[in-house]
Amino acid sequence: MADSNSAPSVPAPAPAPAPLSLELSELKQSLNVEVDQLRSLQEEVKEAEGPPVEIDGEKAQDMPKEDGK
Repeated sequence: MADSNSAPSVPAPAPAPAPLSLELSELKQSLNVEVDQLRSLQEEVKEAEGPPVEIDGEKAQDMPKEDGK
């Protein structure tokens, strides 16, 4: 009398991958939206900063900033 539960068998694939795949897809889409927003903000910052100012042949942005002390 062999019990069917004790017989060695290949376990059936868990149903979890489908929901995980859906969640992964949603997270990827959300991440893409975040990246697009960051790129947009980056472009706005570049426009607000304007072209780099040169002082004695060096870009002012490359120089250390003073903190007002």
